[in-house]
Amino acid sequence: MKKPIDKISTHGALSNLAFMARKVKENDKRLLFHMPLPMIGGLGIAVLGIFIPKIIIDSLTNNIPLGNLIIIIAAVALGLTFSQILLTYSSRKIEGRSMVTRISLTSLWMRKTILTDYENITCKAGQDKKRKALESLESDTSGTEVIITESAQTLKNIGGILIFGGILGFMNPYILLLLAAGAIINILVSRHALKYEQKHKDEYISIDNKLYYLREQCVEIDNAKDIRMYSMSEWLIDMFESFIGQRYKWHKKVEYKKYVPNVVDSLIIFLRDGLAYAYLIYQVIKGMPVGDFALYLGAIAGFSVWLSGLSDNMSEIKRCSLQIDNLRDYLDMEDKTNRGKGLPLPKNEELPFSITLKDVSYKYSESDEYTIEKMNLHIKKDEKLAVVGVNGAGKTTLVKLICSLLTPQEGEILINGTNIGEYNIREYQSLFSVAFQDACILSFTIAENVSMRPKETSDITLVNESLKRAGLAEKVDKLKSGAMTYLNNIFTDEGADLSGGEKQKLILARALYKDAPVLILDEPTAALDPIAEAALYDEYAKMTKGKTSVYISHRLSSTRFCDRIIFIENGEILEEGTHAELMKKGGKYAHMFEVQSHYYKKEMEEAL
Repeated sequence: MKKPIDKISTHGALSNLAFMARKVKENDKRLLFHMPLPMIGGLGIAVLGIFIPKIIIDSLTNNIPLGNLIIIIAAVALGLTFSQILLTYSSRKIEGRSMVTRISLTSLWMRKTILTDYENITCKAGQDKKRKALESLESDTSGTEVIITESAQTLKNIGGILIFGGILGFMNPYILLLLAAGAIINILVSRHALKYEQKHKDEYISIDNKLYYLREQCVEIDNAKDIRMYSMSEWLIDMFESFIGQRYKWHKKVEYKKYVPNVVDSLIIFLRDGLAYAYLIYQVIKGMPVGDFALYLGAIAGFSVWLSGLSDNMSEIKRCSLQIDNLRDYLDMEDKTNRGKGLPLPKNEELPFSITLKDVSYKYSESDEYTIEKMNLHIKKDEKLAVVGVNGAGKTTLVKLICSLLTPQEGEILINGTNIGEYNIREYQSLFSVAFQDACILSFTIAENVSMRPKETSDITLVNESLKRAGLAEKVDKLKSGAMTYLNNIFTDEGADLSGGEKQKLILARALYKDAPVLILDEPTAALDPIAEAALYDEYAKMTKGKTSVYISHRLSSTRFCDRIIFIENGEILEEGTHAELMKKGGKYAHMFEVQSHYYKKEMEEAL
């Protein structure tokens, strides 16, 4: 059954409080010991505070000896001092230790982001969930930290309500009911603003996502040149300020919704406390002792403070609970791939393996059209397959499907006849060395970028060999620290920068270092000059020896190195065969080759 759009919480405040209690227990058990201490300290201060006037008045009216009065006041002062120290100490401890739990949950968020299915975080819905979840973790005002401090305050306020309520109940239970009823009405009215905020939350999350994107693009070093050369600064600033304005307008809407509850709250407090004080004055006229009057006066004022505090606590806990909802929804996001025990990977004698696609279809969540549709493809063991086609034909999507980064909505993918879903996802992906065109380049050492491991566990000999085979050794050898040189200047002041072509060679070296049974190269020569491209073709024959390999390229001259070529258009295989067969056929492949040939054919022939 579809959930109502105005449902405030996915899990509920109590469930989220229990969730946070478990996380506190897992990460900082001592925090649980500190939680009730603010209540003890706060109640000590409050109770002694309302009894001091009564004690002094009763002592003076009953002619208690001055020495005894001094002793009583000293004892009360000592109690107040101890209570204040306990309150201050425990509150600071809770504030400090609550950060530990928030940071531990940030680690869970990061693990989920890194380990969850690739398509979970690349689709718009997944990106929105990720951003909403991060909102609960970003600072000490975020839900996962504030809910802990608010829970401690709630215990203190509940304790105050019970004690002060007992005092007022002894005086007149109707006064107690009057004060409690006002607080309940305020809580119910406050829920209106909270429901509005949650119901329309996707509106401001969409704006926040745009702000986040603009901020990231503006500080991205690779964008700095274009921003300046194309005078984009005013455009970007205007756009950023426009989104800031939209965010502010949304914030004003929410604050306006809170305005009415605040006015109602003020009126309720005025009526509630006014009636209570009127009753107290009436009792004095009837003969109530002055000391009792002072005690009950303080109790009414204190009870109102405890009630208001509890009302604020509940509103803040509800706000925090909504953020924790988003975090839990993200952490609970389902993974389609096999994360448990899988079949053993193919043995050495079974390598290299074949790859088969049977009626495979895939479309992205934001699209109504299939990127790959009803595709049937068999890649033989030890075959070098070229995948060509215009941009957007589905080439990279095909590779992601084979690598189990994406899961087909229809059909199945098999290796050596076994469905890839039968394997553990991490073990399965260890079978592939992939050089994506837009691969990750980290601001770590060159060695770590090649091995994708900490430098302490990297095989430096293999790193250098991989750099040499990829054509990057000459560049690296000139660097002061060689392969141990950091890229960029984030971790050091002596980092190195690589050109676009050098980055592609680094990515190729990474694939060589992994040396997996299947080699996939996605546009590996896009940023290379013809000479470097020709050298890569020579190396490609060595790289693919004894491996099943897939080569994606829009430069059709490179495909002649492959055993077979498939030409993809609109997610379907239109043509397949060798270079010579496809040229003889005179179809779309041949036409594209002829169109391209006058740009690079001569250069390729000279390079070879």
